[in-house]
Amino acid sequence: MGIKLTDGLRHVPIATGDSRRVEGIVRVRGLDLRVRGRGLVLERWRPVAVVVRTPDALRRLTIDEPRTPATALALLAPVVAFAATRLLARKPEGS
Repeated sequence: MGIKLTDGLRHVPIATGDSRRVEGIVRVRGLDLRVRGRGLVLERWRPVAVVVRTPDALRRLTIDEPRTPATALALLAPVVAFAATRLLARKPEGS
């Protein structure tokens, strides 16, 4: 069994109807839980900023991120339940 934590930024294009190029920057946090080749991946995407590119300027608009420990617990609870279920439902060796 392996657990991999993910924490990084991704750039996501946003469609507009004019000459501006707009992209969102999101923070991706998640858990990747694999058991015997099968797994469960949970990710949470939170907007961090918006970048607007025009022919003569570049603007970055930051989005504040609230910090709460309840969010981490909410993300972790399904993974713990999944792992506990898999460990308790193991078949005996040789079956």
